[in-house]
Amino acid sequence: MNRDVNVMSYDSPDMSGVFSGLKKFNAVAVNREYDFIPSLQERLSLAARYLTRAARNVVDKIRSLEVMVDSAGLDELAEQWAVIHTSGQLTAEAQASAINILNDTFIQRTHRIVSAVTAAKAQIEVRAVEGEGLNLEHYSDPLLAYDAARLEELEQQAVTLQLEEDQLHADKQVVIAAVKILQSRSWLDLIRDFLPTAEQIQTLVTAASVGKVEADVVTAAIERVTHYLGVIDRGYSLFSLTEARNKITDKLADLNIHKSRNKADMRKLKERAEKIRRHAELVEARGYWVDNIRLIANGLTVFLTRSNEVIDINEHMLVQASAELTGFQRFLRRISR
Repeated sequence: MNRDVNVMSYDSPDMSGVFSGLKKFNAVAVNREYDFIPSLQERLSLAARYLTRAARNVVDKIRSLEVMVDSAGLDELAEQWAVIHTSGQLTAEAQASAINILNDTFIQRTHRIVSAVTAAKAQIEVRAVEGEGLNLEHYSDPLLAYDAARLEELEQQAVTLQLEEDQLHADKQVVIAAVKILQSRSWLDLIRDFLPTAEQIQTLVTAASVGKVEADVVTAAIERVTHYLGVIDRGYSLFSLTEARNKITDKLADLNIHKSRNKADMRKLKERAEKIRRHAELVEARGYWVDNIRLIANGLTVFLTRSNEVIDINEHMLVQASAELTGFQRFLRRISR
């Protein structure tokens, strides 16, 4: 018995990668990340349940096969075959009877394994087909187009709102600076009940009663008062500056609310876009799941093909079959572990 023993090689599936992909599906199902597209959320939740349950079912079947292969005992049959043929104490009739018993035992054990592997292969192939057939399409291109247009609009609004906020802050600083100037002694002596007009301020500058820089600030502040309070026939008082400042403060508060709402809307749209981008990862994970489940079925096919090649039962064939089972068992363990 010096003939070589050839053992088939198996392409092992990446079960850790399969279960990593399932974690993505289960996170979507638990967190309901796609509630903004209810039909998609429902399909993804169903897919998560099916793929997880099917993967566990496949692993359970593989573990069952592993136990069956582990208890096959073909090594013992090969040893008994050698003993029968080398024993000088057996009559030809007894030897033939013992060999027939070994043949029957081998056929029964291998048939039981082959039948179990055949059934498991058929069921696993069905799982792969069903997993591949799950509908994961989002059908949301119109929504995505709307979201993209709306996001662009909000981003433009954000620029406009920021410019408006910058202008309000600048106007407020002008008014505050003017109040400080007008409350100085040099200006209080010149102000009676109402603030001077632009023409009166220019006259004061010409007469060197006030400085030009301060006069320009006060003139600019009065323009802001006119803008925020409107034209008042009787003129503006010093308190009008305070009113204008308060009006600006109120506008800034309203603007901040608008900006916050705008940011929240943009964040929501960006999150939705990101989720749709990650949807492609789910489709890829499902494809990886299908490919690896089919690798398992292919491995079972390799074993069945090799098992069906057995024609004559002899010691070499028993050793070969035992080695094949050992290689097959390693393949099964890489899946079940």
